[in-house]
Amino acid sequence: MFVVEALGALAAEVAAASTVSQAVAGLGIAVAGVTGAGAAGVLPPPVQDVVAGAVEVVSPFDLPDSADAAETDDSGTDSPDEAEEQAREAAERAAERSSDDGRHGSDDD
Repeated sequence: MFVVEALGALAAEVAAASTVSQAVAGLGIAVAGVTGAGAAGVLPPPVQDVVAGAVEVVSPFDLPDSADAAETDDSGTDSPDEAEEQAREAAERAAERSSDDGRHGSDDD
């Protein structure tokens, strides 16, 4: 009878350890998921700020937060002003290249 009770107690301890290890694994997966979502910047703003702050304290990584949202436009499209500025810069670079080509070509002596 003692052996059966001892085996029952041992089985309970193994089951409890397994439950704890499962809980720890589940917590690790949840933390990794939230951190990944935070790195992508897809969490609601208050949660994003908390996750970004926590990650920035314990690591060298800078996750996006609500302060960053005001600094950048991640829409993937340029505003008309940005598109106009980029076109002007491209035209200036092209003009510089063509004037450089003209100067090099006139040195035929």
